[in-house]
Amino acid sequence: MSENKLIKYLRKEFKVPSGTQHLTPILLSDSKGFSLQKQASNPVEQSIKLWCKSGRNSRQGLEWLQENLATQIGRIDNISLYVWLGTHKNFELNLDKAIARKLEATKRPVNVTYKLTGGGLTAKADTVSFELMKNAIIHYYEQLDVNDRYINIKVDKDLDKKGLTVGLVIRVIANDTPSYTLSVYYTSCSLLVNGRDTIRFFTIDLPEIHKTIHKVILNGTKVDLQSQ
Repeated sequence: MSENKLIKYLRKEFKVPSGTQHLTPILLSDSKGFSLQKQASNPVEQSIKLWCKSGRNSRQGLEWLQENLATQIGRIDNISLYVWLGTHKNFELNLDKAIARKLEATKRPVNVTYKLTGGGLTAKADTVSFELMKNAIIHYYEQLDVNDRYINIKVDKDLDKKGLTVGLVIRVIANDTPSYTLSVYYTSCSLLVNGRDTIRFFTIDLPEIHKTIHKVILNGTKVDLQSQ
């Protein structure tokens, strides 16, 4: 979002949401979170809880989340988690050229919103961030299936009437026991994770997926993430 668009958006009148609140909004960030908190002007904005620390980078934020998520969920119950960490520059990515150009033009961070509820974990991203996330997921699970003999990965493609892939269903089996299912929805740019061990995805697999993205973006690592 450009500065002009942001200013225009902030000038709009804020309408207090109606209805019953079922999720607690939480922002995981660095010092940017404290800056946002200072701008909170109504009870709804002021109710957003912060998991923020000055100087925190993307890797440190994910490590903190991995170590503290289970404890925090026990205290707060159902949450809507927003992750705003880092601004990535100088990257190189082997993706579809149109997507790569969009990333290069904006020098944007990866924007993915996660919601952890009683039914599992959902995630929503904008089109460009989702393309990056989707390819990192494909790459990660291909490598996991090969490198970890205790993990078995089964992948099914969801095809439309023209035979084009519109989604993936990734089933993770650990020690011969179903762990969780990750559904990747191409058309809505969203994810759904459910199953008996959803916490494994959030605390083990998701940080590794983010590390893949982090390495490709920040360090120019040439990981072969082809669009599928």
